[in-house]
Amino acid sequence: MSVKVRITDILVYYDGPVLFVCKDGIESLCLCQLIDREEGYDTFLCTPLSKGRLSDFLMGSIDLRTIFTEPETENYSLLKITNYNEEIPLIPITKEDVKEEWIPEAGFYLEISSIPEKEEEKRNLKRDALSKQKMIVHLNVDHPESRGEAKISSYDLVEIVSIFQTLIKHSYRNCLKKHNKPINKISNDSDTHQLEIYGFSAGSFNIHFQSKKMENMYGYVGIEYAINLIDEFIDKINNVEDSLELASRNKGHVISSYVNLLKFINKKDTSINYLWTSPNKKDVIYRSIVKEKAKILYKELIKKNELFREQKEIIGKVTRINLEKSRWTIQSRDDNKFYSGHLPKRSTITLEGIIMGNYYKFICEESFKSDMMSENEIASLSLLSYEDFPAIL
Repeated sequence: MSVKVRITDILVYYDGPVLFVCKDGIESLCLCQLIDREEGYDTFLCTPLSKGRLSDFLMGSIDLRTIFTEPETENYSLLKITNYNEEIPLIPITKEDVKEEWIPEAGFYLEISSIPEKEEEKRNLKRDALSKQKMIVHLNVDHPESRGEAKISSYDLVEIVSIFQTLIKHSYRNCLKKHNKPINKISNDSDTHQLEIYGFSAGSFNIHFQSKKMENMYGYVGIEYAINLIDEFIDKINNVEDSLELASRNKGHVISSYVNLLKFINKKDTSINYLWTSPNKKDVIYRSIVKEKAKILYKELIKKNELFREQKEIIGKVTRINLEKSRWTIQSRDDNKFYSGHLPKRSTITLEGIIMGNYYKFICEESFKSDMMSENEIASLSLLSYEDFPAIL
């Protein structure tokens, strides 16, 4: 008795289906590649695959040739299709029957945003962006737990949401600095870089975000500065040299946050992708990070200690001086927070001339560590120089 299958997802379409996923009566999966078109019917080469293997292909972790040359089980079949709406019997063949000309060339990675089924999600993004007048992001986490059904550990959900939000925040602040905007006054309004979760959907595990702030009078949402920078990082992920050069122009918090994202991908054996748009955009933007590329870049970035440092200016009132331990505390006039730090080793300055209660401008180097044993980012402030600053009454 022959096994019959039904087409569930068309992945590539050109004058008819070219690549699709099908299932049999017990929900086993096959991937089928067009090998011939004749008058009256199309012929496809098929091989079984697991949900995890299919997910790896959809996320760009493996190419199409690998699916067929290194199958999980060496079972091959042909499909001869005259009507795509009917169940179709598989015709079993041996590995020796598979011709080289039927096997796809190396280097074909599926662009998941080009899948016809993704068009509905893209339309939903545009609809939500226009109706809400906000930026919309769908973050898809290809978590191992999510491959059978749309679920994820609550701890992992909290972690990825926190990492993504933190990366958005620091990318936004960095972009403001480059545009010579008043960072402290603008970014202390957390609404400007804050995301809100407004839904979830299947497709591994898909988190729906919207910007907290609505578009301005020109149809622009300020947080787009941030996601444009993140897009740029991901565009360069296949080239370590280009990634390091971009990282050198975005030192400190941004790189620390980006490394935490890569670390999550490595640690959880996952890949991520996202779609985003805003009211002023005609298109929906797509980006993805596969776990193999994340692992390579993560190892290179954590070698570069200088990338995890940035200069920070603090103007405020000194509230504590410890000469013995070379430590200090200053209360910022901009955000009213207390910042503590130390003098670096072999410093050429001393704290002896600083008077508690007076106002100063501190120029510090802020460095960040993401300890392999810790899930938290650890920041440290070293005082490089200081000068008197008139108190503002």
